[in-house]
Amino acid sequence: MFTQLDLTYLAGFFDADGSVSIVRLKNKELVRDFTYQVQVIIAQNPPCPIMDELLEEYGGKIYKHSRHKVTQVWRCPASSHIRFLKAILPYLRIKKEAAQIAIEYQVRVNQNPTFRPVSDDEFAKRTALYERMQDFFDSRGLLNHSRGRERKAA
Repeated sequence: MFTQLDLTYLAGFFDADGSVSIVRLKNKELVRDFTYQVQVIIAQNPPCPIMDELLEEYGGKIYKHSRHKVTQVWRCPASSHIRFLKAILPYLRIKKEAAQIAIEYQVRVNQNPTFRPVSDDEFAKRTALYERMQDFFDSRGLLNHSRGRERKAA
């Protein structure tokens, strides 16, 4: 369990090296051919002991990514998005609004935990949250890797 000081540190760490986004995923098996998904990740050059602590507290997966040099990436599982983001939310400065949007989105998803198609009204609300997230990144000139790109659902 992280202390308040740990969470303050984690929030700064996340503001600098973390990412929270809502991505659009293609999936031809769905009624609408795509869906949205919250992604919460932190990337850091190894070794980074805090990544193991995140894994232990929130679960998920740590993997290595190498575009130019090896980077360690922690991906928060969907089951821990809300808990992790709410824990650091009071201390976030840069990505606070994005975290709030992601929490709101994930709460909506958790209200319909089955994989049945959602109503048109619910889908419109989720789309609005996706667009709010895009606007957040655009208005602050922040890099958003999901903008304009669709990925295939795993």
